[in-house]
Amino acid sequence: MIEHILYSGDVIICMVILGIFIPPAIFLVWITNLPSLQKFFKSFAGVNGSFYSPATTMFAFTAAFLGASIWGNFISNTESVKKERQALFAYIEIIEHTPSLADSELRPLVKDYIVSTLEDEWPLLVNQQISEKTSAIFDELYSKTVQVAMTSKSPIIGGLLTRAIESLQQARLQRVGFRWRNVEPLRWVFLLSIGFLAQLSIVATHLDKPGRPMALAMGINTLLLIVVVGLIALSANPYVGVVNVSPEPLKYTLELLNSSGH
Repeated sequence: MIEHILYSGDVIICMVILGIFIPPAIFLVWITNLPSLQKFFKSFAGVNGSFYSPATTMFAFTAAFLGASIWGNFISNTESVKKERQALFAYIEIIEHTPSLADSELRPLVKDYIVSTLEDEWPLLVNQQISEKTSAIFDELYSKTVQVAMTSKSPIIGGLLTRAIESLQQARLQRVGFRWRNVEPLRWVFLLSIGFLAQLSIVATHLDKPGRPMALAMGINTLLLIVVVGLIALSANPYVGVVNVSPEPLKYTLELLNSSGH
């Protein structure tokens, strides 16, 4: 359930978060201000204002740990795209500056690979899939590169080509490896539960100040909960939404390859 929500659209994620925190906040303020129940709730008045500190502290720590996990994965995913770009640069540099490779099929193959990665494979990563077409093109590029390296008259060029294609293969495997979803349902349940406890704590510390003071405190607290949880939730899906891993490094590589001619 949690995975389904986190990997849906941004609008759905925002609506769910609003639905989790706003109705309980309204209900708590409403029920504690009912004339028929005010006498009952006021009998609990006098709770020290520091009572809500444990709940907010626990929420902050839980959000920090969960956010660090998600953002760490997001940053590593972004770095994997940059690493593949660097591997492509190194490979292209070799074939561009080696006259004996000018008439080889390596240049069009590496271009086809980048195009297929952007157009065929990238849209599939959100569904934890890779493109068979892209994989086939890369396999052809790999085998052709090894063949050219083995038949090269220069051992140095052959060695450089071999190392370059192996680096590219490792970079590709690392990038597509991040397509697997890594949702931690237990942490999300704890985070949302502690958020609700923080709302209860606000009510408990404002029973002697019902009405606008309680509503204002609840409103501010609920807004903070929504913002924090929203920022984390919108970052969970690295391929869709406002916060996403950008394919721009690979697009830039393709543009550079196109600008160099042929």
